[in-house]
Amino acid sequence: MVSQFLIVIEEISEDLLQVKLKENKIDYPYFFWQLSQQILKSQNNLEVVPGEDSLVIQFNPVLQDREEIKEEIYKLTESIDAPVKNKLERSITVPVCYDDEFALDMKNILNHTGLSRREVIGEHCHRKYEVKMIGFTPGFVYLGELSEKIKLPRLTIPRPLVPKGSIDIANNRTGIYPIQGPAGWSIIGRTPINLFDTKRNDPFLILNPDTVWNLKYIKELKLMEKKFFENKNNKCLLLIVNKIKSFDPSFNGDFSLKNDLISRKNELDYIYIGAQIIRPGAFKNFENRVFSINKIWDILIEKEELLGIESDINFLHVSNLEIYKKLKEKSL
Repeated sequence: MVSQFLIVIEEISEDLLQVKLKENKIDYPYFFWQLSQQILKSQNNLEVVPGEDSLVIQFNPVLQDREEIKEEIYKLTESIDAPVKNKLERSITVPVCYDDEFALDMKNILNHTGLSRREVIGEHCHRKYEVKMIGFTPGFVYLGELSEKIKLPRLTIPRPLVPKGSIDIANNRTGIYPIQGPAGWSIIGRTPINLFDTKRNDPFLILNPDTVWNLKYIKELKLMEKKFFENKNNKCLLLIVNKIKSFDPSFNGDFSLKNDLISRKNELDYIYIGAQIIRPGAFKNFENRVFSINKIWDILIEKEELLGIESDINFLHVSNLEIYKKLKEKSL
């Protein structure tokens, strides 16, 4: 069987391979997800991270042969069946109000595109979008592809806060804010549907953008996932690191760690590095609309329900301009 997908496998480090399609245009957005599932079924000792336009594979260069892995991946692409997409598809209709009260940037969108309001609304809503990624804030969905006629760049000055349900556009994506938060895209409307329901207890991963993340964290994030799902009653798990591994020496420790439980007692040697898995149920009965996540953590600490995993990676954090310049000088 000849594969209908032509791929390129690049060596991006001694233990990482990146799989891409030869053609820039991706006709089947589920390709990398399907390939990741095939790899996991046949190669249990590999770490696989699918993305929108590539797939990263981590292996042990001491115990595994990269050329054999490459050969196996090429073979697995022959089993990828594009029609699987139709079996996975689920459609959701999202009502949107485009009135000026909710479409905060409509005037700018009209000026930029040269279209009428009716034309802009038609270009935005008379389409079928695919969920490309989920992230940025809990439940935020990146949808594509946006109509070429209403593509806009990001805002020059982001807004510090937009209401829950706001719908925005930038480049070839449109997104929906399930909770209020900062926004750097143009707000085109708002939806009343609730995409983030705290009554549902599906956990989500949060990554802070001011931490310098790299592919070495993939293994630790996998360990977090495994630890968290060992017990369905787990509410929150943090990735923390000993303060001696911090690039910024001014950081003081926030937590102590013993038997996987986080507390604020005794020697506070550990820093939260910006990765956590948390269930919406952790926010139950918390009425404040704007709050520090530390408030939630303190409640969980009091109940001995805040879990931690220690990172073994040097912690690089853009804490201020001086640290940013030092990191840049070191090309980190």
